[in-house]
Amino acid sequence: VMLSAIVDASLFEAIQQFDTLKEEIPTALKERVPAESLHMSEIADMLKSITLGLGLKELPSEVAAWLKVLLDCPQVLRDEAENLSIDARLIASRKRFSGTKQEWTSADGLLYLGVGSPGEDDRTFYIVDVSGQLAETFGAEAVGGGGVWFAWANDEQNICGISAETWRSIRDQLSNSRSWEAVLLPGNRAFRLLQKPRLVAPGLTKFFAYWCETGRPPYDAFVPHCLRGNS
Repeated sequence: VMLSAIVDASLFEAIQQFDTLKEEIPTALKERVPAESLHMSEIADMLKSITLGLGLKELPSEVAAWLKVLLDCPQVLRDEAENLSIDARLIASRKRFSGTKQEWTSADGLLYLGVGSPGEDDRTFYIVDVSGQLAETFGAEAVGGGGVWFAWANDEQNICGISAETWRSIRDQLSNSRSWEAVLLPGNRAFRLLQKPRLVAPGLTKFFAYWCETGRPPYDAFVPHCLRGNS
């Protein structure tokens, strides 16, 4: 009963925050083509698929609540300035917008919530650190699991879905430079990283609250002016 109450409270808070987002920033919602409503059983199956993809038996209550809300949403979340899309149904289907295969989760608990393309060759990533391993890797142990992280990379390699273990390997290759750095993925595949994963919100509710308050997902505070999207 106690666990159910926690889940229900998280879901209620997520629904309220999402309703506020829809009211305050209606341009953040784009119609899905084709438009399709899901049955509760389909949402439950998709949630299970995402949970298994993360290598977990169950999700933290806040993460589960927000995924339910996003899966149930008949629209896709968009930020035009960053050319960012968030579509939980794609995450569950393991496909890109083009329909080709794409892993949005890693088996050690990273959920790639959305990918943006603010420049022709650039990609931004919002990563939900469900397991807390990204926090341990980049020094935010107090946050634990569920924090939302932002990273910025060149599009030479598709890094969506890479594991926390791979991010640890990347961390060990980095200097303190603020310019693009060449780093290697497993198999010696090179790509360029501008912003290593950086915590932008302690959880999804705070992430979407920031979006409501500022009109943009939280990243502008530390991305150089010359590389920000045109809001």
